Amino acid sequence: SPENRWHPVCGDNWDSKWSDLVCQNLGYSKAIYTEHPISESDHNVTGYYMLKPGADAAVGNGNPRFPAVLQRAATDTLCTTDSTVEISCQEFMCGTHSLAEGVTARLAGGDRANNGQWPSVALLYHTGYKTRCTASIISPRWLLSSYNCIKHSWVVFGGGSMFDRDKPETQIREVRTIVPHPQVKYNQFLYNHDIVLIELTQSLEFTRYVSAICLPEKEIEPRQLCVTAGWGYTSPGEINFSQYLHYLPIPTIDLNECNSTKHYSGFVTEDDICAGFTDVDKSPCYNDEGSPLMCISDNGMWELQGVLAHHSNCGRGYHPSIFSSVSAVRSWVETTIGTQEDMKAKAQEDMKAKAQEDMKAKGAELEIVAKGEVWKYRPE
Repeated sequence: SPENRWHPVCGDNWDSKWSDLVCQNLGYSKAIYTEHPISESDHNVTGYYMLKPGADAAVGNGNPRFPAVLQRAATDTLCTTDSTVEISCQEFMCGTHSLAEGVTARLAGGDRANNGQWPSVALLYHTGYKTRCTASIISPRWLLSSYNCIKHSWVVFGGGSMFDRDKPETQIREVRTIVPHPQVKYNQFLYNHDIVLIELTQSLEFTRYVSAICLPEKEIEPRQLCVTAGWGYTSPGEINFSQYLHYLPIPTIDLNECNSTKHYSGFVTEDDICAGFTDVDKSPCYNDEGSPLMCISDNGMWELQGVLAHHSNCGRGYHPSIFSSVSAVRSWVETTIGTQEDMKAKAQEDMKAKAQEDMKAKGAELEIVAKGEVWKYRPE
């Protein structure tokens, strides 16, 4: 609450969609169950929050931020069910992708990905300019892409390796908010900190075709072999929704070599990653801006190490591609979206500590069960 105190949430008109909304706003996938325990007090629940009138209409326009649909009940307003809300949230897994053997294809013309092979790779489509970008799903509600590719009025396509509006695995979402990195800056021919966060109006449902990639636990290793993926259009402005997703293992390249006069002459910063082949046949191509640089972590999970910021005209320039480092901006990402594991753990500890101080009132609070523990959700 504004007073930084804990309050019950009345169970009146509460159903599973509100439970899903709570969990998704907290960075989880969805609600596992919802219960409505009756208040143990001899009188009705008091000092509580409840759903605002018209809250259902707000959900009809996309998932609102959860506190926006709650209001503090007036002192003379009763919680007619005399019950509160208890919720269990489901964690979502990240980085559980597969990789076929022997792939050496150029994104623009090589072997296509199997359906569901790279479920964190999404397609951004601009409804006005009819342009496309590639993006990476990092939570049910948030994606990462390239700043230089993003405008407004984007729609997100997720699920599968070829997007067809009629396919059951395809999910389509509108973009609510675009958050550029605060230090994004144009430098000669590319952007520094060329990264943007994209918030959806409605959370994605995670399936075998749609899931998240992990944020990196540490910086990329020298000359590490990673994978990039995109739709590889061969000409600017190409319109083709039947284009299949392609992917390509690529090596990272030493920054000094990348900054030599042979390639980028000192314009690549330490917050960038140089990666890829320097021949014509193996390179990202048009509309691949925002494509992920995906690498295997020590624990065997796929991590998003970079976001494609610049390619050399589909390999015709004989230069490696430049990816903006996600590791360099991870703290900003976590501060903005608050959905990664350490953010969850910190929030969990903070909320548990606060609950121990404040919670002595009668009746149950709105409880979130996470990682086998129960902690309290405080409406803002």
